[in-house]
Amino acid sequence: MNRLIPRAAYSLLKNSLAEPYISVLLGPRQTGKTTLVRMLIDDLIAHGLEDRNIVSITFDDPEWRTAVAKHPDKFRRHLEQSYGQTLDTLSGKKYLFLDEVQKAPALFDIIKMLFDQHKAHLTICLTGSSSLQLYQKTAETLSGRVRTYYLSGLTWGEIVAARGVAAPEIISRLLHPDTSFTDLLQA
Repeated sequence: MNRLIPRAAYSLLKNSLAEPYISVLLGPRQTGKTTLVRMLIDDLIAHGLEDRNIVSITFDDPEWRTAVAKHPDKFRRHLEQSYGQTLDTLSGKKYLFLDEVQKAPALFDIIKMLFDQHKAHLTICLTGSSSLQLYQKTAETLSGRVRTYYLSGLTWGEIVAARGVAAPEIISRLLHPDTSFTDLLQA
């Protein structure tokens, strides 16, 4: 059975969506950034937000990288079509989740414009690897507009909390020569 371990960063990121900033979730590859965003989207829908108020795009897709670099108007049209209204007439709360943004450097000027012009109705959340280039782009282009959160690999606190086991018992299991890390994660 595959079970997700609750991440401490989830509640921080969820709470950040109510703040007047762009939320940026950084971290190494395969730490769960995309999974946390999917969980946020599922939570928004479970609390009554209609799908049409949420746009999620991954820049793992080379077509989106090309569109942003060469045809930024395509990106804008996609948002308007998805939200069912022009950006200039946005009403209600809209969410924009952009994954792997470090792969689309041209995107940062677009994000800045979207935030500056539509922050009353548009909440933006970005994810990306913790590359120096991404730090520089957010610092330069989005200065004063972002709140950055870092997702590392699983912490001991998250593992212990997920197992519902006292820390001394976890340590005892670790010291046993036949215990693997996987054994600690299994129910």
